[in-house]
Amino acid sequence: MKLYLSPKEKKTLVGRITTGDLLEAEVIECLDYHKTVISVGGLTIIAVSNLDLRTGDRIVVEVTQLEPKIIFNLIFRKNKRSKTLKVKV
Repeated sequence: MKLYLSPKEKKTLVGRITTGDLLEAEVIECLDYHKTVISVGGLTIIAVSNLDLRTGDRIVVEVTQLEPKIIFNLIFRKNKRSKTLKVKV
């Protein structure tokens, strides 16, 4: 999952996270072609993922890279429909 951040947002998020951290996030809105708006680390940001995420999904991501771009790896997803956690490998 790649994030689209302004320089200010990136600086704020990098100050709060380190590689290997596990973060809870929520999918706020689904945009076009794998772009989603997520809430994570106190910020609302646009993320791109090839996964089928839906509005309302709660996810756990691992921070896998901070530079040159922040990249998250999806670890768990809980959606409204199933009410269960799904493990993504």
